[in-house]
Amino acid sequence: SVKIYSQREDIDQHTMASSGTSQAGVLVVVGSGLIGRSWATIFAKSGWSVWMYDAVEGVADTCISGPLREGVAQLAAVGLLGGQQVEDVVGRVRSVRSMREALGKVLPRGTAGGGIGYVVEAVPERRDLK
Repeated sequence: SVKIYSQREDIDQHTMASSGTSQAGVLVVVGSGLIGRSWATIFAKSGWSVWMYDAVEGVADTCISGPLREGVAQLAAVGLLGGQQVEDVVGRVRSVRSMREALGKVLPRGTAGGGIGYVVEAVPERRDLK
C-alpha cells in the first residue's frame, strides 16, 4: 500500500531504519523545489529510488542535474554521504513526466517489481495545486 506522510519525523524514522540497504524502496516526490529536492536527497542517500515529478515540464530534470546534485556534492564535501559517491546518490533520483507515470506503477511492497513506499507532496501552498 502507498503511505502518504507530511510529517518529517515520521519519514525520518522509517528512512533511518531503512538506511544501509541497497534498495530500501521507492519514493515519489511531487514538486521539485527546495522541499521536494530535500526529501529526494534524504531518501536517495539512504538507498531509496526516487521518482520526482513536477507539473512544469523540464523542472524536475533541471533540479536533479543542478541544485540536487550540488547539494549532494556539498554533503560529500563534509563527509555526510557515508562513503557513497555523489553520482551513486544522484543516480537514484529520476524524473517522471506525469503523475500517471509516477503513480501508475504502484505495487504492494514485497511484490516483484518493488512498489512505491511513500509519496511526498511538496508543492506550493496553493489550492489549485493541491
